[in-house]
Amino acid sequence: MGLATFLGFVKNVVFGAYLTPEFLGYFSIAITIASYSVFLQLGLMSGLYRELPVRLGNGEGKYCSGLVGETTISVLVLQLIGIILYNLIILNLNFEDISKKNAFFLGGLLAFSTPFGQIVLLRLRAEQRILSFSILQFLNSLLILFIGLVAIKYLGYKGAIFTVIMINLLSFILVSKWFLSPVNYFYFRFKDIFYLIRIGLPMMAAGVMVILQMSMDRLFLFKTTSASDIGIYYFSIIPLTFGMIISGIIDQYIGPKLLFRYGQGYSLKYIFNRVFLVSLGVIGIMVLFVPLVSPTVSFIINRWLPEYKESISLMPIFYLGAIFTAVNITGVVINAANRQILIFCGTAFVAAICFVGYALVSYYAMAIKWYAYVNVTGQLISFLVVTGISYYVANHAQS
Repeated sequence: MGLATFLGFVKNVVFGAYLTPEFLGYFSIAITIASYSVFLQLGLMSGLYRELPVRLGNGEGKYCSGLVGETTISVLVLQLIGIILYNLIILNLNFEDISKKNAFFLGGLLAFSTPFGQIVLLRLRAEQRILSFSILQFLNSLLILFIGLVAIKYLGYKGAIFTVIMINLLSFILVSKWFLSPVNYFYFRFKDIFYLIRIGLPMMAAGVMVILQMSMDRLFLFKTTSASDIGIYYFSIIPLTFGMIISGIIDQYIGPKLLFRYGQGYSLKYIFNRVFLVSLGVIGIMVLFVPLVSPTVSFIINRWLPEYKESISLMPIFYLGAIFTAVNITGVVINAANRQILIFCGTAFVAAICFVGYALVSYYAMAIKWYAYVNVTGQLISFLVVTGISYYVANHAQS
């Protein structure tokens, strides 16, 4: 996982070096659009994330085979319908920059491929196959980096997008066939689907709010700035991306594990205490590196990436946000307790605060660094809100 994290981090730097800020901006648009594809899943993947490890912890392997099959088919159908409608809307919109319109189309195509990669990773996590999960993450990062560089040479930023799409599809086909247990794709009960939607929809809505909170700055910038400025800003969020990767690694490892233990009978207090101790440890480690961020960023950019000099002042700001992003993992307690609506309320509150902040920055035409300050403030508030809700649930949900 350490190697996978390193490659994922290096990928953004290398892609930035091989693409101009303008084309990195188009790449950013496609990636941001694709991140909202979770909205099309109606919470099914979020529900499966909670339900699968708990059911496996209860020893219901046969039922889980059918649950995975019916969820996979349902998600793909929903994604297909959603992407078709999305493309019809984009076709009827006028863009001053035709390249931006192409980036929006590519974002939709990338969005359709995303569940293929998600489902195999989710199953490996739920089945506690940590080594296989880590190896897959590493191979995905490695292939996206090297194949992406070759594709960029011939197709520009579009090559990088097509590479990610290809890796998502290959991961699903090969891992499902060779490493995961068989799935019953002919098993289907609407009762299961509605149940997963019921428990997953609030989590999905919360996820959309988190994505909105994390990318709202770029949505404002898409309208008011050039593709080149968007590329500079997207390159600057590399530290925040690093924080998201760290959070993902921690959550992928301890999230399903703690849900599995909850299925075995462990208390919510136990889950909260374990995950909170991990958060404190990660905060301590990342704070130690704060003094090194500015000199390291300045050295690397001035020496190898002079086109991105404007990012030097932004990256240290985003690193502070990365600390709180990396440790915002206590939501597993709320998920275990099936109180997902609380996560939605908390994330909606944070997103509303961020919207007000970005609207003020945009209205007063403030410097681009103020978008970064609002983003970091949102990460801090989100960490405090989610941790506070998790503490409340752990101590009162079962009383």
